[in-house]
Amino acid sequence: MYQDRAVAFSRWNLGITGGHGTKDIWLYDGQKKIDGFAEKQSIAGITVGRRLFGQSSVALNISTSQRHYETLLEFPERVAYQSISLGPTLRWEDSNFHFYFNEGYTARLTYAKQVARNDHVRSSENVEAFATSEMNIYSNHALQLQVNAGSVTAKDERDLIRKGGGRGFRGSPTNGLWLKRYAAFSADYQIPILQAEYGTYTVAPFAEYAVVDRWMPNSAEDAKKIEDWFRFGSGGFGTYLFLKQIAIPGVGLQFGRCSAYLPFFVSFALGMSF
Repeated sequence: MYQDRAVAFSRWNLGITGGHGTKDIWLYDGQKKIDGFAEKQSIAGITVGRRLFGQSSVALNISTSQRHYETLLEFPERVAYQSISLGPTLRWEDSNFHFYFNEGYTARLTYAKQVARNDHVRSSENVEAFATSEMNIYSNHALQLQVNAGSVTAKDERDLIRKGGGRGFRGSPTNGLWLKRYAAFSADYQIPILQAEYGTYTVAPFAEYAVVDRWMPNSAEDAKKIEDWFRFGSGGFGTYLFLKQIAIPGVGLQFGRCSAYLPFFVSFALGMSF
């Protein structure tokens, strides 16, 4: 990954990304696996952006993706394909580092359309929005609010939005929800308990709620697609180490309950993954 936030000290910025990986992706209903496949993906992209007025910026993203699939258990076989996607991102940020977190507001809106693909499936369009607010409440206690939502026109399960495990979906399996539409809200209340030379330790109760339009198969044999609106929430607490001057958790351990997936869960993460 390469990123230049001010090309030649100008308002323009440039980003180049690339990656290759293989992962098993399972669809869950509660704690039961009801569909799945192994996906091998290679992706490359370039982003060209410009700072506008105030704290706003706009960027144009173009990427190419090549996906290959292998079957898991008795679930249906998926066909490999390659696609090219194009679309803008609008971003607004007004925040400043405070003690261990970024106090202020951030918002992002992203649109992507598949402009070409090499199979016979209709190209999909994807819109996702994201907003956060972090506030110093009392004695460096931080209230962190996050809302995100998205929608995709895809009718094929290979192109759906995959969620699970992250903020707004804690307690659900990683990539375990295959979604056409979703909206999620989360609230964390960070309480600093120890300040060290390398960072700040906190404990934080959290609560969140999600409303999703799941893709679900009628059965593993015919994988007939149906719409299924679904609502669930989770709550618990976590303990984190915020690295000095970075304002992101370096290490985190979370304990909680998810009403739809796990009666009790423990999750551990490094870096920005949670």
